[in-house]
Amino acid sequence: MKKTLIILLSILIMFAGCRFDPPESDFDLTDLYAAIDEAELAMEGLDVAANASQVHKDRKWVTSNDMAALKAAITTAEKTAGKAASQSEVDDAVADLDTAISEFNTKKQYGTKTNGFSTDELNKLIKEAENLQATLKTSSNYGADVSTKEYWVTPLVMNTLTGAINGAKYPANIDSTYSNLVAALVSVYSSKKKGTAMSRSITIIDLTQHFFLNGTEIEVGLYENKNSISNWNPVISGKGSIRNDKATIILYNSSGNNSVMWTGKGLYYIGFRDNDGTYISKEKVNFSNTNTNPTISFYNFEPADGSSGTEQRAITVTGLNSFAGKDIEIGLFSTSGFSINEEPLYWGSTYIYAGSITVSLYEGDYYDNSQWYGNGQYYIRLCIGDYGNYSYYRSNAKVSFSNSTPNPTINFSGFSKLQQ
Repeated sequence: MKKTLIILLSILIMFAGCRFDPPESDFDLTDLYAAIDEAELAMEGLDVAANASQVHKDRKWVTSNDMAALKAAITTAEKTAGKAASQSEVDDAVADLDTAISEFNTKKQYGTKTNGFSTDELNKLIKEAENLQATLKTSSNYGADVSTKEYWVTPLVMNTLTGAINGAKYPANIDSTYSNLVAALVSVYSSKKKGTAMSRSITIIDLTQHFFLNGTEIEVGLYENKNSISNWNPVISGKGSIRNDKATIILYNSSGNNSVMWTGKGLYYIGFRDNDGTYISKEKVNFSNTNTNPTISFYNFEPADGSSGTEQRAITVTGLNSFAGKDIEIGLFSTSGFSINEEPLYWGSTYIYAGSITVSLYEGDYYDNSQWYGNGQYYIRLCIGDYGNYSYYRSNAKVSFSNSTPNPTINFSGFSKLQQ
């Protein structure tokens, strides 16, 4: 067994520092996403028409082919952002989209129509104005109170738009009402800006290490004290899903209903929950203007029912009568394709006195010996033998660890021998 420990320790050292690092993109997509935003803005406030006589004189227009070409360029750029194989591919996509935007902008022309607008045309313009209004915030502080992910206008501009919308619903004269609403829309499109307040978010890593599957929906809440999580009533919250072993959740002021992005600061406990359980961070996390997206590992969470720390995880293996007098080492793995020399996520060892053993489980390396209190489902590897003569076995199915089952039992008949 000592030889096995030395081998495994050397593997631990070799992989130290990268064991739980989440995969990150090697490419900078900042300029590409900025170009996509610019392209979408370029399409705002435009009419799609066949000629200038169909469009109000204060509105710009493009043909349906012009609009379709830019939309296709945006779609291509979005696909590149999701599957780029190199930075040069990303840079080429930025250049291509910039070219498409420039070409699109040269196609914009003012209309020539001054009268003869129909009720249907007015109703369509009202709908556009209402949809635009719903996306805007108002600010008297130059956007300092609005998230960088949202747009704002001054109260005066918003009030002008609101008045034009209300007036358009009961028009005395359709042509003049249409012109008034066009003027209000032009003012909004030309003056709206992105906010300057940095919205807050939280990134939780090492999630799939604990059998949270990619794609799982989770909810996050911020608490000033741990006891408040019992009825899930956070002061700040947000929702999202796990991607690539982590979840980055944008935080909102009003119970996660995505109404007002949170731009505050302070120290908070982080709670999160999915369909199977609720967890709370062991320590508070700091949010500030210089730390808008703190990161915390799931290893720094504990079950919200307070059971963490009261019962270390263990596993009982029965049916070991033929191995009495041998050493046994147990390792836990998230997938079944591990090798005999691979480092386990969690481990434990003992001596087989009789037909069954119970082994307490640890995380970290063999000198750390941090007791493990986590949950999840894992394949079990057994290393059995003595004096350098060891055999390895893998469980045929995953074994579940949870607050209600901290010490599961598995019979040796549920294992298959591994090739050495």
